[in-house]
Amino acid sequence: MFYTVTLHHSDASAALRQEAEARYRRALDAALGGTHGVLMGWHAWQTAEHLLGELPEETWRVARRWLIAAEAARRAALADIECTDATYFEVLPATGAGHVGSPSARGSATATASGIVARS
Repeated sequence: MFYTVTLHHSDASAALRQEAEARYRRALDAALGGTHGVLMGWHAWQTAEHLLGELPEETWRVARRWLIAAEAARRAALADIECTDATYFEVLPATGAGHVGSPSARGSATATASGIVARS
């Protein structure tokens, strides 16, 4: 496991929360081609959120794919869980699992009920 998924601000039981986190992870892996694709998408989204100026086309393409996959995964994972706009999934690379060429993998990308946001 090279990244973690944590569901925040949900009143669901621990078992339902773990089940939702597993569904979210499976959906991300399926949409982005596994752990490597998830980490590439996460890194591209972090770059897009923090880079000032022009974003390279390839980075934008991968970041956009991340946004679409994260939103679809959020919908699938929360389908049977009551949630609010404050409910979100946090994705973090495991320690030492930063993107190739990335000296640091700090920050997180989250999928909220109202969209995707990045948190540092």
